[in-house]
Amino acid sequence: MNLADTIRNYYFSHFDEISETKQFHFCSRLAAWDNDPQALEFLITYKEKYLPQPLTQETLRETLKGLIDNPPAMPTNAAKLRNVYFDKYPWLRGLELALFRIRHWLVIYNVDARPVLFDLVSRRQLIAYKDLLLQDEEGMRFLSTYAVNYIYLLERVVLGHDHADAINVPALARIADGYDTGDVLHLQLLVYYFTHCIIADSNFYEEAILPELLPEYKKMLETLDVVIDTNFKSLSLDTKLEFLVSARICGYRSLVTDKIFEECHASNSPEGTFLIDTHNTFADRDDKKSLDASEHRNVLYIMACQPQIR
Repeated sequence: MNLADTIRNYYFSHFDEISETKQFHFCSRLAAWDNDPQALEFLITYKEKYLPQPLTQETLRETLKGLIDNPPAMPTNAAKLRNVYFDKYPWLRGLELALFRIRHWLVIYNVDARPVLFDLVSRRQLIAYKDLLLQDEEGMRFLSTYAVNYIYLLERVVLGHDHADAINVPALARIADGYDTGDVLHLQLLVYYFTHCIIADSNFYEEAILPELLPEYKKMLETLDVVIDTNFKSLSLDTKLEFLVSARICGYRSLVTDKIFEECHASNSPEGTFLIDTHNTFADRDDKKSLDASEHRNVLYIMACQPQIR
């Protein structure tokens, strides 16, 4: 059995040791990527927990309003760079979470709560917020995944704009020219900025990228290939695996694939069969070394090891 399958089996055999949030993340990704039967079964049984009960327009509304008005505390990644922009756009985190919930309800459980969202926040307001973000290039760079996710979820899922012109991908790529490639935090944000353009445009692994956009995304991946190779020990394993998954989505063969997999094979946790950061500057972050905290890194590794099954 290869390492990816061993890790997959380890997580499922220790599933009660990770939080429900991580369980859902793990299974929703694997179900979308390769129709994993255990992941699909979990999503079926989790439906009544993930959807408000009783399922009514009012309970859907209350759930979305709670996400918008009271989002969880902000993550600490690149906090010094990001906090000023989270303060500048105080509704971003809550709206992003609400759009993710709309997406998951719709794609995974076939429950369309978009009309409920529009009762809370109008189409005009949602679009205006997107336009405001796009006019703030520095804000886009530092908010990175949060801004990118919001834009793609709004356009692709909530508004249902599935044509290439709905999102100006070359313009998004030009915004990234402003990152300081001599600063490791900027590099982390750059990798996540480009990879989430790709991941979000795939509707989080559910759909093929539009053929006319593939050349634009491959240009992003070519840039990241050089950035990762040049700064290999300064970037987290999560970051590198996000890149490999994005390369899989686009059919792009990376120059650093073997190098990243070599790091993975040397990064097994002493506490079990899962990957931790041990060979880069993130190796001293003990808060990222538990089975629960390592879920994101490990599901990405599993996905990076095999093509999507559609």
